[in-house]
Amino acid sequence: MFKVGDIIVGNERSDKEYGATNSNCLMQIIEIKSTGLLKIRIIGYAEQCVIGYEVNVRADLMELADIPSFVAKHPEFYYDNDIVSSDLTEIKPVFPMNTTYIPTEEEIDRLVEGFKRLNKYGYTMTDTGIKYILREFFKNKGWIINLMKNHPNYVDGKYQIVFNESYPRELNYDGCHEFGNWIRNRRREVLKEAEMPEGAPSYEEIRKQLRDLDYYISRMMELNNKSEMKVNLGGYDIEHFIDEKTKYLGYKDLYSDATKYTIMDGVAYTPESVMAMNKLSELSRILRTYSGESTINECVAEDLNDNCDASSVAGQKLSRAVNKILIACGMDTLQDVYFGDTLTMKGKEKAFAAFADAVSPGVFTRPTIISCNPIDFLTMSFGNSWQSCMTIDKQNMRGIDGEHTYRGTKSGGTLSYMMDSATLMLYTVSSSYTGNEWEFEDKITRNLFHIGHDKVIQGRVYPQTTDGAENVYSKLRGVFQKKLKECLRLDNAITWSVSSGVTACDRNTVSCGVHYRDYITFDNCNVSYMIVDGVKHKLVNKIVIGHDSICPCCGREHSNDENIMCGACEDNELYCGSCGQLIEDDDMREYMVIRPSSYGQTTCYCEECAQINGYENENPFRGIAIPASELTEEVA
Repeated sequence: MFKVGDIIVGNERSDKEYGATNSNCLMQIIEIKSTGLLKIRIIGYAEQCVIGYEVNVRADLMELADIPSFVAKHPEFYYDNDIVSSDLTEIKPVFPMNTTYIPTEEEIDRLVEGFKRLNKYGYTMTDTGIKYILREFFKNKGWIINLMKNHPNYVDGKYQIVFNESYPRELNYDGCHEFGNWIRNRRREVLKEAEMPEGAPSYEEIRKQLRDLDYYISRMMELNNKSEMKVNLGGYDIEHFIDEKTKYLGYKDLYSDATKYTIMDGVAYTPESVMAMNKLSELSRILRTYSGESTINECVAEDLNDNCDASSVAGQKLSRAVNKILIACGMDTLQDVYFGDTLTMKGKEKAFAAFADAVSPGVFTRPTIISCNPIDFLTMSFGNSWQSCMTIDKQNMRGIDGEHTYRGTKSGGTLSYMMDSATLMLYTVSSSYTGNEWEFEDKITRNLFHIGHDKVIQGRVYPQTTDGAENVYSKLRGVFQKKLKECLRLDNAITWSVSSGVTACDRNTVSCGVHYRDYITFDNCNVSYMIVDGVKHKLVNKIVIGHDSICPCCGREHSNDENIMCGACEDNELYCGSCGQLIEDDDMREYMVIRPSSYGQTTCYCEECAQINGYENENPFRGIAIPASELTEEVA
């Protein structure tokens, strides 16, 4: 009967049961308890009371509020102006939130395949489990998809609006410091082992042989002192091992020429390559502590010249000075490093491009995507050089620098945002990317927005280095609002009134599920109220953000905030509902059958029991999805 976010009042019977939360009280549901009780927040009252007070009430004593009638009945109505507008009787929601979207079977199949491409990060997502998620996604995000389809840059079947946008670029010190770390991590790759002297083994072999010979000689001397007979080893007496030691010491002397050999960690390298590595160590130090401008000053030029043997001059671009040193030291040939299909270490080309962007202020253009694609939510923390607590790459298979790695402690929240009826995101990707699988491409910047009724909530901008950068928030908000107005086809009629801070966001949101609530944590987050034809909107309706998670393996609802899978599937404790057998490996999970049981839950059966009982996977989209061949303009 009720749902989270509904505005309610007490019915006639409540006046006898409750002293405050009765027919004179305007309330909003913020949680529905499993016991049937409603947790509400008071947002208005006909007599003075504590606005914002939260309490549990009985559902049978409540009814949906007729707000205009309530206001007309209570001219003395008290309310918090940031929650309830005095124009309630005249203003209606701007967003068309009552529309539905029917996906085609081809769309569903394409998304299922996209989900399963992410199994390489340690998951066993199944077709049926994924479809339970997608059913909720389309049910709740349908109105947003229909709204986005109004835009000329909408990509059909991708649930994305794609365009190029120009952004101001300021010097990013973190990007500079990260490149310094990259140099430090890969500087030893420029080392080159020296050629062995003629007739001599490698220096490593010499060290090993001398270590072994010293042990044999010491041990044999000890045994000879205890015995009247001479001890031999393998048919050789102690004089043989002394002679061998003398021979290997002679080999060692051959490596004493400092113009040909530099011994480091027991290996003989060319002196030139060791000097190059030392110069890179100094360059790494300079970049990891750099706080100057995009062009270097006299102090930095002197530091580079003295320690990196450079020929830098004041006023030279930092990126150009650094690139010369990298080329001179042989680091320009370093390639990307992969583990399977996963990039674990960037090569020089990609790493330097990110560094050059970071230290080159100006205006740049990047592909920009506004999306509610389900895959984008799963990859929302797949940054080009960053990730957050919501990354599903819990083992850091993508090889993000250790200073910026997380273990996905809030990764379950990706599903929470994916399946709600309010959240979509704006992100940018590299201008060098020429494909169209934007949802799988590393995100340079990412910002969640939550929309509904007459307002827009802007969440935290990632990477986290943007905290406090109001110009970044303002630019991304402006881009999103412009495209949103174009979707509403009210471009000239809408302006915005912005209220920043966690208090404003908290007053306009209701949170569900296990997502990380950055919008009520960071002060840069904000609420934008629509002003349509000069009328300022401030509807009492709040935006409901988040949704209970559903396991993409077994299809069950769960509250595991640390994983997209439920605890049973994550801990490998999923059992057949018939024989009790552990469904433990990927093959067994691929062929198991998932059937609905109680509300929000499912029962899983091993392949053998499913065959015995005649069970088949139920398609959660039965009667909903349609073949593309039957898609009509009216349905679309």
